[in-house]
Amino acid sequence: MTGAPPTAGLRRWGFALALGIVLLDQASKLVMLGALLRAPGGSIGVIPGFLDFTLAFNRGVSFGLFKAGDPMGVLLLAGVALAASVLIAWLIWRSDNRLAAIGYGFVLGGAVGNLIDRVRIGAVIDFIDVHLGTFRFWTFNIADTAITLGVACLLIEMVVQDKKKP
Repeated sequence: MTGAPPTAGLRRWGFALALGIVLLDQASKLVMLGALLRAPGGSIGVIPGFLDFTLAFNRGVSFGLFKAGDPMGVLLLAGVALAASVLIAWLIWRSDNRLAAIGYGFVLGGAVGNLIDRVRIGAVIDFIDVHLGTFRFWTFNIADTAITLGVACLLIEMVVQDKKKP
């Protein structure tokens, strides 16, 4: 953060990006859920040996960690995600530079996109399945990608701000 006062323009960048991410994430999940429920084995090959669309329901947090199988666990994860979303929205409101506002917007949009799934069906819909031959990365979604991009923006912003310090 630069110490300059937050502006309405910066807030708009962050919140508009977050809304766009939520809409893109939810639309992609709706389309892919319909397609993958009809696909043999719940999977569609896109780029052989590299990319498939494979339906997965993640009951945990990022990359399937801390799985919550019971309703109380789902409620706990949803509560943590909601609290984090409120904090990130506050950070957008207080943001004093564009890259930070964009980073927080990506993270907020991704967090809310996954929170909607968790509240609606008790799990997050994942479908992007990247692999190299037999090595498989975790299955993820647009919201997860947005969170990763947001964290990258925030790390870059921290490095840039650190270099500006005397």
